Amino acid sequence: MSQKLDELLQKKAKLERDIARAKTEMKRAARREDDRRKILAGAFVLAHQVKEPNELASWTINGKRFSEFLTRDDERALFGFGPLSAAPQQKNQPTEMKGEQA
Repeated sequence: MSQKLDELLQKKAKLERDIARAKTEMKRAARREDDRRKILAGAFVLAHQVKEPNELASWTINGKRFSEFLTRDDERALFGFGPLSAAPQQKNQPTEMKGEQA
């Protein structure tokens, strides 16, 4: 009987590892899809910026201007916007998007 129990416990352990692997792969796939969406949206914005460089600052979504969305000076500089203030900015803290989870 002990041998049967050992076999079942081994099968259980293997199934738990397989489940963990599957969950990890699902998370990775979801992250890849999210990254791809952001890349495509960014490509769209950058393509428009090349055509109309002065309009990007005035773009609005739900009443918020793109130039106001960017709160970090280093991010604003990427699009040619000046700094918001002389207050120190935290590095390595990307601007959060509404609905995005950390």
